[in-house]
Amino acid sequence: MSPWRRLPRVRDLASRVALATLPLVLGGCATARNYSDPAGPLLTGGGAPPARSESAAGIRVVTFNVKFAQHVDRAVALLSRPGPLRDADVLVLQEMDEPGTEQVARALRLNFAYVPSAVHPATGRDFGVAVLSPWPVEEARKVPLPHQHRFRKLRRAAVAATVELPSGPLRIYGLHLESPAGLGGGGRRDQARAILADAADWSGPIVVAGDFNGRGGAQELTKAGFVWVTEQVRNTAMIFDFDHVLARDLCTAGERAAASAEDATDASDHDPVWAVLRPCEAQGMVLCPAQEFCARGGEPGAASPFARGGALTRIRPGRKLGRPMRGDLVRGRDERPAGAHARHGARRSRLALSLPLAAALLAPGCVRSRSSEPPRDLRTAFAYEVTGPPSPGVRPLAGRRGQRHG
Repeated sequence: MSPWRRLPRVRDLASRVALATLPLVLGGCATARNYSDPAGPLLTGGGAPPARSESAAGIRVVTFNVKFAQHVDRAVALLSRPGPLRDADVLVLQEMDEPGTEQVARALRLNFAYVPSAVHPATGRDFGVAVLSPWPVEEARKVPLPHQHRFRKLRRAAVAATVELPSGPLRIYGLHLESPAGLGGGGRRDQARAILADAADWSGPIVVAGDFNGRGGAQELTKAGFVWVTEQVRNTAMIFDFDHVLARDLCTAGERAAASAEDATDASDHDPVWAVLRPCEAQGMVLCPAQEFCARGGEPGAASPFARGGALTRIRPGRKLGRPMRGDLVRGRDERPAGAHARHGARRSRLALSLPLAAALLAPGCVRSRSSEPPRDLRTAFAYEVTGPPSPGVRPLAGRRGQRHG
């Protein structure tokens, strides 16, 4: 969108800031009426069977802040238009109330789970987050977030739900972290940590989407292994990078797997953001019992020359050897996932194996993971590095003996 097209939004932002600060100038500030029950309110609805099959292109996720649900009809029109927003498998909406959520669900024939955080003092209506999908939305619940707005005393909550895709269950977290005016960056990181704590017992794929009101919360999720799919998507709310999608145990699909879409309807002061994900495939690797990974054709439990060689971690084919990037899921050969920075740690010598060569060497058996659970990175690897001393009888292909790291 050109800067000229964004001028109305700049004026709109100035108006919102003025309205937000006016009560302070007058010597008072209206406060929110929070829903303090940790279990609710929680509203669910829908029930219509999906009218289509799951797309082979991947799982389409859309997040959109609809600005106090003021122009839901415009939002519906925007989400219905042909293009990347249409036919989303998961739709996450922020600043919604119950009537607005139900209106979107009816118009787009979606199931939904909606959690209002509070009655917002600016509108006198519910203010919350909704997760919608054409697939069944199960196990929905409220996830309270720490900290209150410093003036309005509004305390936010996320919505968690399991979307039953044909390919398997997908855990969704829809969130709207506190604004910079209401909370500092450290507080928003705490709110992101609350999502991580809630997701700790879920072993399947996860998507976290919504209005992060900054980048710190998303950065906190990447420390826990999430891939920041929309890290390079900029200016989603005028000049601010607020709206994001992150995923765990999912890979990006295609060359351009995430972007913002222009809001030509002026439904909000945010642009909707979309991403396309797909399940990560091991590309020739199979998961073996007892937390072991085997090359195809190998038998679990068989001896391997690398069985005593330490842990295996993934690197990208063709990439200069360095410290693996956290949460870096490989999409394809010589591709860099959206938002990955080429940040390298201290250089260590490694024995780098391409997948065909690794398959040849590992075919007789398995390589045991050092951790109690198999590293997720192995499920998406095209090439590996061995950290630790090679086993006797194995000649390193390049470099000196690598140093073991955890």
